[in-house]
Amino acid sequence: MQKIYRIKTSPCAGQENMIIGNQYRITVLTEGLVRLEYNADGEFEDRATQMVLYRDFPEVDYRVIHTENGIEINTSRLHLVYDEKEFSSGGLSIHVKGSVNSTWHYGEQICDLGGTARTLDGVDGEIRLDHGVVSRNGFSLLDDSNSHVLLEDGWIKSRKKGEGSLFLGIWSRL
Repeated sequence: MQKIYRIKTSPCAGQENMIIGNQYRITVLTEGLVRLEYNADGEFEDRATQMVLYRDFPEVDYRVIHTENGIEINTSRLHLVYDEKEFSSGGLSIHVKGSVNSTWHYGEQICDLGGTARTLDGVDGEIRLDHGVVSRNGFSLLDDSNSHVLLEDGWIKSRKKGEGSLFLGIWSRL
């Protein structure tokens, strides 16, 4: 693909923001945004995807505590608890600091306020909206597992089966 048509990206997060285990990688992108990856082979995707072009954020102030049950990650906005095993509802949770009853457990559906419609052409009445990035619980989930990888030459490529990542963002509670 000609250079003029290629999308500019900065997909590699700084090592200082990563917590890496044998089969997982957690990247603290901001004090309120984390990327969660699990892969049984221990291989992780660093290229940009159709959904996420930039992961190169400044160094984040966070603390990791190793416990007998796994790890805990604390920032000013979230408290993540992870058992360092395959992601499960009992093994991975993130609590929004300062919000009562705002805890997300892996696999839990987030009831967000809806996203946007691409166009309203030909619409007469209600339309179904895709997922959005705002919820009443103070957090939102972006599943990047089904988006294609952007190659350096500008083309796209499907991911390997089982690859993918989740981004959990902490916002203000409405």
